[in-house]
Amino acid sequence: MRRVTNGSGVSRGFQRARACGALWAMIAVVGLSEFAVGGRVVQPGIADDPSLPVHAGGSAVEGVRPGAVILLSGLKTLAVREIRAVGEGEVKYIGVDGKPAEIARASVMAIAPTDWAGGASPPTAMVDGEQAMRPRVSTTDGSVIVGDLDTVIAGPEAEKPDEEIGWIHAGLGVRRLKLDQIVRLDMGVRASDSASVESLAQSITAKDGDGLVLRTGEVMRGFVAGFQAVKDGRAMAAGVRIEVDRTPVTIPLSRVRCVVLSNPMTENLSGVVRVWLIDGSRVVCGGFTQENGETVRLGVIGADGGGKDLLVPAAQVWGVMFKGDRARALSACAMIEQSAPGRSWFERARVWPVGGVLGFDDVYLPGAMRVRFGLPGGARRLSCTLVLPDDSRAYADLSVLLEALNERGEVVGAAVTAKLNGVTPAAEVRLPLSAETKSVRVTTRTDAPGMVHSKLFIRRGAVILESGLTEPAGAAIGKGDGADAGSGGGGAVKETGRAKP
Repeated sequence: MRRVTNGSGVSRGFQRARACGALWAMIAVVGLSEFAVGGRVVQPGIADDPSLPVHAGGSAVEGVRPGAVILLSGLKTLAVREIRAVGEGEVKYIGVDGKPAEIARASVMAIAPTDWAGGASPPTAMVDGEQAMRPRVSTTDGSVIVGDLDTVIAGPEAEKPDEEIGWIHAGLGVRRLKLDQIVRLDMGVRASDSASVESLAQSITAKDGDGLVLRTGEVMRGFVAGFQAVKDGRAMAAGVRIEVDRTPVTIPLSRVRCVVLSNPMTENLSGVVRVWLIDGSRVVCGGFTQENGETVRLGVIGADGGGKDLLVPAAQVWGVMFKGDRARALSACAMIEQSAPGRSWFERARVWPVGGVLGFDDVYLPGAMRVRFGLPGGARRLSCTLVLPDDSRAYADLSVLLEALNERGEVVGAAVTAKLNGVTPAAEVRLPLSAETKSVRVTTRTDAPGMVHSKLFIRRGAVILESGLTEPAGAAIGKGDGADAGSGGGGAVKETGRAKP
């Protein structure tokens, strides 16, 4: 074994973790409100006034804004001043009246930041240019860990590359990951480049194979055999070995933007807790408790099905989902059809790469277009916020139509229409769904003459389910083309190692 450099240093992660302020005292639970019996739109101007239609925990004190909102399993919301502790059986909090109280944990769906409901941006640390460039590893259980590759890997003289890596995270320590546990390894991408990298990565995934997205924009398809030191200029550096047409070649990771492996997702949203950290990491856990205001205990599940408890500073926790099988993120549903009437070429809608909370990432529509999302079984309501980008509000005049479709593509039930412009830049939408509903279609258009902006964010889109998910969480719902499908994958996996295709 040989220690080599990966060009990114670990101290940066520790320094950023220490620099981030305490957030847990201002934690709130997902703001999917219950005020939707029929299809309708509520337009409170949330960009300027992020207040919520919630029930207060105790009599509200004049001038005191809630510091937390608890979303219950029945989709009722409870405004509180502060979350004090999360136990196995209860969640303790301080009500807006300043009095301590508690609620059964079995009734709580999730805990998220206060700005979730208002549609505001997450902490700067999660969305600035440098943060968007940080390396991250995505695993088959649904975890996404921001960090750095351990610099101890097989030397260039080794007969075989390492089929296991160490991944270093400031709060979680070093996690040992086998190749068959890894779905993607992103070595750092600017937010402005993320769309093109994602498209290239999806082109690899669509063919159920391994591959590399290079910094030159090229794609190498083959079989990723492991990681090994390689000469990069005058120094030895970490590299990835890929077999292309049965010829092995080792590429320095400094020249790689993304490593894609065709391992199938095994994520199970039932019976696990998903925890989001302030650096953008998502950790799948067997348990979550907070016994005091400073430390959180995570029951991390190991590769062998076992696990161990990790203590993480509460200030690093950004949000918690206790019951992920009760809702599906719209951003995780396949975009099975996209079109722009009257145009043969158009920029496609895509999931926004940074800033999502609790897995409910924003979906970006770059212009007037039509997008259809496949839905999981048991879908009963779509809840989302439609938001104009800041740079489009002065020139925007946009109509948005949301429709529920059956398996034949016919409209079923009530549709919802929203009108967005500089005066009303945002709208909360609740679209009821029935057992017939198989997909949802979003249509954006503008009838105003002249230079009118038609960009749109679908923010915090959530499909509320009647009872747990009926499809694996890692599978793309519906069948679309490679550019729109989710990042699942086939490929045989053996207990002794990854099998070549």
